Amino acid sequence: MTLKERQTPKNSNYLRFYQFEPVTSTICSNCPAKCGTGNWDDVLARVRGVPVHTNWPAASGQSISLIYICESPSIREFSHGLPAVGTTGQQIYRHENELNNVQAGWLDWLDDNVFRTNLVRCHADSGLQKRVDRKKNVRVKEAATHCIEHLKLEIKAIVESSQAEFLRFVVAIGRGFPEWEEAVATFIKTTCESAGKEHDVTVDAHPSA
Repeated sequence: MTLKERQTPKNSNYLRFYQFEPVTSTICSNCPAKCGTGNWDDVLARVRGVPVHTNWPAASGQSISLIYICESPSIREFSHGLPAVGTTGQQIYRHENELNNVQAGWLDWLDDNVFRTNLVRCHADSGLQKRVDRKKNVRVKEAATHCIEHLKLEIKAIVESSQAEFLRFVVAIGRGFPEWEEAVATFIKTTCESAGKEHDVTVDAHPSA
């Protein structure tokens, strides 16, 4: 039996807590994910430079308290326009609810309770899904140098705006990117400490691993 992800379909065309236009963003201006250079040159133009923003609405009345930072959007996430809606999202749901299986409406719960975002927001494994290819990791590393600046702004905005007494971050970028996991975790800790915000930062395996 297939359980329903959502109680009702969701339109992803809404203003997110942190989003940007890659066409005008100075951070994106020289990024290979947008320009189609380096290992991104064989990615279709319709995919290049199209970011998948966080699920969290800009107008949410609920304060952010739990944040998952993953690697990059999969083809499913890219098509939905939302991060962690497939296997990764299911793993997060099961972990946070201490369940062995997902339940009907699990994605609704995830959207309401977990701020989800990625280190790299563009579709890094475009065209590589049907074969094992190191090019995805190379693409992630190429784009991360630029996209980390968006993530830093996003983290800073979370820390400054959240009314929650305690923030819990899970950095789950993946074992293939230990230097980026460390950099992100360090920035989170520094930002929270500077703001006097109680926090916990866990560096964990990628939820879909």
